[in-house]
Amino acid sequence: MAAVVYLSDQLEILCQKLAENIGQPQASGRQGAALFQTEQLITQTAGMESWLSAGLTRLNGIFANYRFLKQDDFLEELYTALTGKRPGAIYLRPAIYELLGTEEFKTGFPHIAGYYAPEEPASRLKRIQLAGTIADLFDQYQVYRTSMVLAWEQD
Repeated sequence: MAAVVYLSDQLEILCQKLAENIGQPQASGRQGAALFQTEQLITQTAGMESWLSAGLTRLNGIFANYRFLKQDDFLEELYTALTGKRPGAIYLRPAIYELLGTEEFKTGFPHIAGYYAPEEPASRLKRIQLAGTIADLFDQYQVYRTSMVLAWEQD
């Protein structure tokens, strides 16, 4: 398995270089039957995936047999392949959902817990939506605000 890394701080340049090399077997490491294997592209955000997909289709006329992964998705697949176990990171939303339901959280943060008060019919739905939003924010902090995450770890 070969890995080709493209880096750029400008999506236009990244897309152009990737479009030039994407169909060339020698550049992508594809040979023989491997030509029909799905290649994986690792990106930071869904917006980047969408932009690259449209740009590569525009530049090459076709863009098929590629799969986009977020950085965390790739690391989870790598971890699973190496250890045979699923990592705990994929359970972030359910873990946050459980945390939001604890008495400790409800007492410590009554205003937030009031948003999904148990007496409301839609309380569980609101709680899972809040858990999803928090999980997404953690992911965004990881991608865009690494300095803040590192500072949190130090404190």
